[in-house]
Amino acid sequence: MKEQAIHGRIFKNLEDVRAAAVAFRDRYNRDWRLEKLGFKSPLQARQERLMKLAA
Repeated sequence: MKEQAIHGRIFKNLEDVRAAAVAFRDRYNRDWRLEKLGFKSPLQARQERLMKLAA
């Protein structure tokens, strides 16, 4: 996460760092496809798991 969201950027204050971290977390969970999850995003994998548990 540090390499993707923090390194190389200059922040004005701690709140800007927190906002960048939250934005990265949201983008990661929504958009990143992970091989270990069958090339699904963490959000997709979580939703599928919850649907299976609910069935």
